[in-house]
This record gives sequence, structure tokens and C-alpha cells, in this order.
Amino acid sequence: MLARIPLLLGPGLTEGVLGSETFRLVFGGHSLELADLGIARLKKLRFGPGPLGGIAFDPTKKLVFFCDGSVRAASVGRHTCRKVADGPIVKADPDSLPKDWIEHRREIVRGGSGTVRTAFDGFLDISPTGERLLALATWQRAFAQLVQLDPAGGVVSCFSLEGWSVGLSADFESSRICQPAHAGGPRLLDFDGRVVATLSADFGSCFVTSAIRPKRGEVALGGWRGLGVWSPQSGDWRVVDLHGSHPAWSADGKLLWYMREDHELCVVDWDGVETRSVVALDGNAIAAGSLDERHAVPPLPSPCGRYVIAALTRAVEEDLRQVRAPQDPQGKTWRWPDWKYRREHATCVIDLESGIVHQVPGRHFQQVAWLGGDDAPPRPAGRARARRSAGAKRPAKR
Repeated sequence: MLARIPLLLGPGLTEGVLGSETFRLVFGGHSLELADLGIARLKKLRFGPGPLGGIAFDPTKKLVFFCDGSVRAASVGRHTCRKVADGPIVKADPDSLPKDWIEHRREIVRGGSGTVRTAFDGFLDISPTGERLLALATWQRAFAQLVQLDPAGGVVSCFSLEGWSVGLSADFESSRICQPAHAGGPRLLDFDGRVVATLSADFGSCFVTSAIRPKRGEVALGGWRGLGVWSPQSGDWRVVDLHGSHPAWSADGKLLWYMREDHELCVVDWDGVETRSVVALDGNAIAAGSLDERHAVPPLPSPCGRYVIAALTRAVEEDLRQVRAPQDPQGKTWRWPDWKYRREHATCVIDLESGIVHQVPGRHFQQVAWLGGDDAPPRPAGRARARRSAGAKRPAKR
């Protein structure tokens, strides 16, 4: 068992242990993994070779949608899975056909005509009613289409996305999509691909993450120019934190959660305009202001607003050059400054009502979704678990 990492906690918070029979999360990686609030693994679900590119949960039908080249829907309670859609077929240069095995697995080459099927990988979001899915289909990272899907199966509409497609966010109520990394500046589009608003070209390719504020329309943007909030209606730009990135709004739009570099979770009370540090890993060896956020992922508040989960990373000084540095043909060691540091990870779940911060050292996630309390699939009762583990047959349905 890994040793816990010292934490720096905000006012009113204490480190403790969380566990719940009702609240659940699902993590993505090379498979889906069901967990409780204590991040104790309850079940591992293998639906394909992975890796998974995005996760979204539909509370109305109790389905988890994920990307692994195609978009699939998994019923976590019944351990069943079905395909929702494959990527659209596009025209491609035959000379650019995939060469390595990963691309061969993810892309389907259609004969010698140069047409290929794009792969769903990365961005995935679902409307609150579960009626529409938004997914990103890419080809060799140079071509991207934003696709609107019917969760029951099939493509509803799609359009080509010009420019870099990293850090997309969507708001189904206003039918808006934010593309933060466009070279002409961050921009808002509607679900048909029309440009609605654009921030100044001075901010072109500066941001790599975004989050649209629910019911209000402001957009939080994070990147190498820090964290700020853009109001497309007025055109105003407001700096929040020069060292911040990876924003996420609470469901009511009152709190803006974000990462300060990759070792600290912060929150802004937007009504009171108060910024405070919530939890950070102590002993980070890289000086503040270095903008070292390669391991940062957006925090995820629960839909009810009570819990927040965040992945934190700290750097520990350690000379790794002789261990990890490759050798060039002349036998000289490459000397990269970053190899002075070793990374340590921890995932923290914060209960805002009780003030408890639960830490799981060594755990880092890329994709996670809340299943909620009432929406979570129930665990079998104790006697049923004992009976099934003993090999007894299940009672016949009447």
C-alpha cells in the first residue's frame, strides 16, 4: 500500500475516509472501472482492448457511454455493451494511411480509394435529458468532425471542425460549443457549426481547456496565459488566476473549480468573487509559476454539488538521468532538465458538507463520470453475494 502524501488543506477541511453504498463513480482507462466514494474498486468491466477516449453518463437510462474508436453504450449494472455509432467516412490521401498498429486498429481503411472511417476519441458529452450525444471524430489528428448522435444509435448530423480541436466543451441548453485552441482566438459555435462569437485573435492558440457556465453563457478558458472568463455577450475578458487552468463549473454555475498547475485544486465563488485553495499536495519541488501542468485534468463536481473529485500531481527531486535518459550513437547521455524530478500522484474526493478530504495515493485518472446516488446500480445484498460466491444458483424468475 502506497504511503499517503502530505496535504495542504483549505479552511474547514480535514483529511478522513469516505465510503458510500449509494454514490458511485466510473473511471476510464483501458477498461471501465466502477468505484465508490473511497475510490475502492467495486467492479472492472472490460468491453474492448481500449484505451477509452471519453466517458459520459445518462442518468435517465442508467447507461455509460464511452469512446474506443466507436461510441459504445454500457449498462454497468448488467455488464452489457452495444455499439452506438462508428465514425463518419471521409476522403483521405492514400499516402497518409496509418502506419502503426494503433492507427490500424482504430481506423478502418476502405479499399484503395483513399476513403477512411474516422475514429471517435477524446471529447464526449451527453444532454441532461439523454436525447443527444456530442462526440469528436478524428483522422490522424489533422482532421476533425464534431458529430451529433442519437444515443439509440446512428449519426444525426456532423460538421468539420476547423483548427485545433483540443479542450472542447458544450452547453446543450444554449446549443453552444466552445473551441478554445483556434488560431484566430477562442470561439463559440452552434450545433450546426456556425461561428457565434470569437474572442480576440491576440488569444489565438493560447488556451487548451474550456468550460461553459450553465444558464449564463460565460466561458472559462485555461492555458499558458492562465485562467480567465470570457463573456461572449459583452466581449469582456476577466483574468481569474495567472497560474490556473482546467476549469469546471458547478451544476448551478455559482462555483468555478480549477487546477493551479497540476498539484493544487482551487475554487472561485463567482457571486462573492472569492478565490480560495481547497487542497494541494505538499512538498512540490517545482517553483510556483512554472506552469507545469502536463498531468493536470479538470476537477469534476458531482451533479448534486456535494462532492468534488480531483487528480493531483507533485514533483519530487530525484536525479533520473542515469535511469531514464536514452543514449545517442556516440554514447553521450541526453540531459533533459525535467529528469531531475519524479512525479507522485494522488486522487482526492472532497465532501463539501462534512469537510472531509479522502486521499488515494498513487491514483491518477484521465476520464471519470459521476453515477450519482439514486442513479447508481445497486449492489446485491449480503446474502445474495454470499450465495453467488458459494456457487448457488440464482432463484428462477416468476
